[in-house]
Amino acid sequence: MASVQEPGLVRIVAHKPTGEETELYSGTVSVVAPGGGSPDGAGSSTPKINERLHVPVHPAILRNDDIIYIEFTADGADGIDVSDSLWAIPLTVRGSVKHIARGDFANPAAADYTTVAAIPTRVAGYKIVEGPCQFGGGSIYVDFQDDTA
Repeated sequence: MASVQEPGLVRIVAHKPTGEETELYSGTVSVVAPGGGSPDGAGSSTPKINERLHVPVHPAILRNDDIIYIEFTADGADGIDVSDSLWAIPLTVRGSVKHIARGDFANPAAADYTTVAAIPTRVAGYKIVEGPCQFGGGSIYVDFQDDTA
């Protein structure tokens, strides 16, 4: 099946072991994955790193065992094809930028799921193992796709 970009809100949230949460980024999927994103999860159709949205370093310090969640809130009730969705977000670690991509995240939703309009869904989480670091300092790309006929 072919896929198209699903309109909605992307949030990147840091979760500490104490339960405290901090929003690191929030924006529409059309901004963080311009031009319709990556139909059918084709990485070759994603913009090059220097063509993606640059996000500044967030002041929050992330530490080992903190979890970064990718959260998606669809504009309408629809199906999301997570296997066709891609993401890469920047972490600044000891002054250098590292991009963590979909394959680095534990337990990304491996199956399609149906969204409810305006209800956020946590799609995947990444456990910090790099020691003290910060979100941002590089380009971001987050795209959610919907199967179409």
